[in-house]
Amino acid sequence: VEIIVSEVKSPSSFFLQLASPSSVECLSMLSVELNEAMSSSKPPVSTFEVGCICAAKFMDDSWYRARVVEASSTGYLVYFVDFGNTDFVSCDRVALCPERFSQPAQAIECSLDGIKPLSGQWTPQSTALLKELVMDKIISAKVVSDSPSLSVDLVDTSSSADVNIAAELVAKGHAIQQLRCEKSRIDGPQVDTLTLPNDKFLDVLVSEVKSPSCIFLQLASKSSAECLSTLCVELNEAMSSSKPPVST
Repeated sequence: VEIIVSEVKSPSSFFLQLASPSSVECLSMLSVELNEAMSSSKPPVSTFEVGCICAAKFMDDSWYRARVVEASSTGYLVYFVDFGNTDFVSCDRVALCPERFSQPAQAIECSLDGIKPLSGQWTPQSTALLKELVMDKIISAKVVSDSPSLSVDLVDTSSSADVNIAAELVAKGHAIQQLRCEKSRIDGPQVDTLTLPNDKFLDVLVSEVKSPSCIFLQLASKSSAECLSTLCVELNEAMSSSKPPVST
């Protein structure tokens, strides 16, 4: 598929947009209509929490859709969801985004497949070379894996000889090849999350605390305790009766 690389943080984190005529037109219309909407009425002063979608005015004085990454008394660090870049904007340059602008984010975060940094982490020179190879041109992309994140092959087909971007980073001494294990996918049992009823107090045991915003609990009823105890006993009996194969 043909794509445009809109932002590069490193070879392990860059953002692309689809380059099809329909996708390009969709993004263009979105930008035009958002700016018309924001200029036709004065945006109310609002306070935004981390994770909120808003409209943010970039340094070019145009409004774009953004997600709040950090908030402070002077402004917000925002991530522009249609382009992949981040920037700090003052409070007067952030406003509520009209609800009708709810289209999917146009920037997709990816990593280059099959390579890893030569020195353990990507250098500024590695990132600069990747920018030189992919920015301001249409690139051909192929998805190799979507787990745990989107991994792609990129090929520049604009010249007489195709240029594989990952291979070019290896050839220029910025990366080494990373072998992929070609193994069949191994699926374990499906484990669902326990659903609790709303507006009802239950007796529970707190089993893990990461923060006040992230705690883990177990139901404290007799039947739930017996279920967990039986599960642990039977699992350990099953694992001790046969040697588990080594799996990835």
